[in-house]
Amino acid sequence: MRHPRAFRVTAALALVFSLPATARGQLAISDIHRVAAGHGVRDRPSVVARPTGYTVFWEEAPTRVASTEPGRNYRILRQEVGFDGTLFGSAMPAVEAWSHQWGASATQNGNRAWVAYYFADRSMRTGDRDLGLNTYGDGFDAPTASRRLTRDRRTGPPLNHSSPALLYDAGTGKLVVASSVGAYRGEPREGRPSYDSVNIEVRLLDPSGAEEARWLVKGPDAAGEAGTPALTVLPPGWRERYALAYVSNAGHRADGASGYSVYIELYDQDWRVVGGRHLLHPKGGASRPSLATVGDKLFIAWGDNASNDIIVSELDQTLHPTWPMSLREALRGAGFPGQFGAGAPGLSGPALFVDRHGLGLAFVGTWEWDNSGGHARQEIFLGRIAYR
Repeated sequence: MRHPRAFRVTAALALVFSLPATARGQLAISDIHRVAAGHGVRDRPSVVARPTGYTVFWEEAPTRVASTEPGRNYRILRQEVGFDGTLFGSAMPAVEAWSHQWGASATQNGNRAWVAYYFADRSMRTGDRDLGLNTYGDGFDAPTASRRLTRDRRTGPPLNHSSPALLYDAGTGKLVVASSVGAYRGEPREGRPSYDSVNIEVRLLDPSGAEEARWLVKGPDAAGEAGTPALTVLPPGWRERYALAYVSNAGHRADGASGYSVYIELYDQDWRVVGGRHLLHPKGGASRPSLATVGDKLFIAWGDNASNDIIVSELDQTLHPTWPMSLREALRGAGFPGQFGAGAPGLSGPALFVDRHGLGLAFVGTWEWDNSGGHARQEIFLGRIAYR
């Protein structure tokens, strides 16, 4: 098996793309439900639609002041939700074995399911983050197995593994995990950032989580930073088999959050890179791409940093966004303010998922973010995306 080692663009030149604040496309949102409410720091939702409803995961801490003390640390919580939005019981810890755990990514196949995540622990060096994988039977009540996917050697700088994206390919029976990895060099100093570079690493696993292959995707700029990957199996009829999306600040590392663009790479069934595109570089930068395939359509969502909005769009086979939708505008049209409160929360953390042969979207609404006191009110929402 040949694996890609560097980014290649075989499609057209980078797409020049902008979305007016008042634009409305053909997509709309409906069936909006609040899954987690009230004060707390919440992020990175992940959803699995099951025959009886949704299983929703997210990371949560009570305040923005990070602490490894039990009850004040980051945990991954799980909530069962009916298709009508009914919450079944209370949110329960899904992963809390480590000092901190973040970034759950869930997938399932029949009576087996998996959750990938990343974690830090007091037993690890500063800057060290590792990946974990839980395997489940029919349901998410308790894992049948837990596996640590990465472990640092004690020589060299700590490696920071984060933001796993988990995919199960029913055609091959394999799991795929894409994550970001970078060598941590310490607190940033003038002329030296914390990381020399951050790249995307892809692992091919058997259903037990045993690694079969691994390779590095260096992105468009080996000295830049690439992160928050997303994965999907492409629709039938596409020449390619898999899509990998991520953000990179190639050529704009000094611009902070505004320097990040969305990139997409396409792979064949043997994981050879066969195409790709620099999708967009909006003013203020982009964040957290998410991919989903529903029937014969490919969809993408990403965070628009400048407007604290989320954009959702179908992608055609040239990876061109068609009829992109502003989630803020769509929520206003769906009566979100009247149902959940006046004002305009910041929108972030989009997570697309297949929802009973349709398209679902989980996202974070930030109502409060107190830099001085450390308080936050971030809530988790679900909705269904469809054409008008």
